[in-house]
Amino acid sequence: MSNWIKKGSAVVSIINLDVVMTVEDFKYKTGIILDKDLQEVTKKFLIGVVCSYYEGEIHMHEPFHSKNLIPYEVVQKGKTEAIAFFNREGKYKDI
Repeated sequence: MSNWIKKGSAVVSIINLDVVMTVEDFKYKTGIILDKDLQEVTKKFLIGVVCSYYEGEIHMHEPFHSKNLIPYEVVQKGKTEAIAFFNREGKYKDI
């Protein structure tokens, strides 16, 4: 999971930078993989980040892929900064 995403965080989707959402929960899938010793290991995979937001007066809950989310504090610095975060460029390369 991306380390910057926490429950309660303010985020936006790269699709609509104008709608501020709150991270509510995470959706996981469990799978079995082989480790380096070829032993089966059960692992949780993040498949979605459930965010809530208002669409008019309707309170919405919707899952998003973590790579499509950007911290609201980054978006406040401008679209160029938001796009850099989305593309993991410059100072965001290792996030």
